[in-house]
Amino acid sequence: MRVVRIRGLLVWFAIVLAVVWSLAPLAWGVLTTFKTGTQVYDNEWVPWLQFDPSLRNWHSLFRLPVLREALVTSTIVATAVATGSVALAAPAMYSIARMGWTGRWQRGLLLAIISQRIMPPVIFITPFLLLSTYFHLRDTIPGLVIVDIAFMLPLAAIVSYSGYSAVHPELIESAHLDGASAVRAFWQIASPLARSALAAAWVLCLAFTWNEWLYADFMRFNNLNTMPVALIAVVGGGGGGNVPGAMARAMAMMVVPMIAGLASQRFIASGLSMGAVKG
Repeated sequence: MRVVRIRGLLVWFAIVLAVVWSLAPLAWGVLTTFKTGTQVYDNEWVPWLQFDPSLRNWHSLFRLPVLREALVTSTIVATAVATGSVALAAPAMYSIARMGWTGRWQRGLLLAIISQRIMPPVIFITPFLLLSTYFHLRDTIPGLVIVDIAFMLPLAAIVSYSGYSAVHPELIESAHLDGASAVRAFWQIASPLARSALAAAWVLCLAFTWNEWLYADFMRFNNLNTMPVALIAVVGGGGGGNVPGAMARAMAMMVVPMIAGLASQRFIASGLSMGAVKG
């Protein structure tokens, strides 16, 4: 009994340690937003006791027009990329999972898709720039959406595949026997059952696109600014780096992916684990 109690205490100690380790950087970032430039370096953690908190950094957060425009641009781009990636990946992964491909072909196609995701993004910059310039899409929201969809599509495809592969083949066969076409079976039978995986893919693509800087920076001239690009442009100020102001902008940028992740947490947990166990 004593051994069990000690083991339970050790488990709880490990949990508390992991939580503190994970949340300490976030807590430091939030506290930094309420400090002035000199207070950042004083290791002061308790507001109203060790330092006087100020809302100046939050008041000046979106006074710059570039940040307001970047927020709107990032929202449009991230939503469009997440929706477009899932819309293109879903039918493709349904066909791979349920349309009679042999195991060797399935593994080969999935390996080809994964290989596009693990390649360094920088190698695609030159062809993307040339194509976007040729079609007059550079420095435009549609051009950035197309480029980001090409980059996020493998992620959406792999997560969506786990959902469609978990659908029982008997359900699809029964739908075909009842006269349903392949499109109807995909839309009315398989997709509702794979909604957790599709939701997980959508949220992951939204978060990755929201934080994506490389393509957003190289695809612009002057007009197109997303939040990561705008934050880097306005992070300095005065005689040095404006750390509290930059941290306030970084915390504000985290709000959208955090809300999306918390709102769809159960879909993400079940969607990422679909297809992991078969039997």
